[in-house]
Amino acid sequence: MHKFLLDVPTSLQTERLLLRAYQSGDGPWYLAMAQRNLTHLARYETDKGALGFVFGLLGAHRVRLECDDTNLRGLRVAQRCGFVREGHIRQNHQHADGSVSGTVHFGLLRSELTSTT
Repeated sequence: MHKFLLDVPTSLQTERLLLRAYQSGDGPWYLAMAQRNLTHLARYETDKGALGFVFGLLGAHRVRLECDDTNLRGLRVAQRCGFVREGHIRQNHQHADGSVSGTVHFGLLRSELTSTT
């Protein structure tokens, strides 16, 4: 047998990935993982559905979104839905704790929505 084939590991684990053969008792873990994936997918579909409603039923030509530059989840939602980053107003908001953040501006045109779906 080739030496390379002998060096193949039986499992691989990183911070976000675990690859190994199925073992007895893995069922609850796989179920929890599948539920997390479905929740994420449902959120994504909801975002796309809301945009479809605004562009389709309401007849909008453009949708604008503003997001605090420290809100990483909000920034990812905008990017995932196909919004184009149009500007960043830096350090325009001071919070109660004294920290300062900015606002990121996104836009999405009707033609861009149809090209991303």
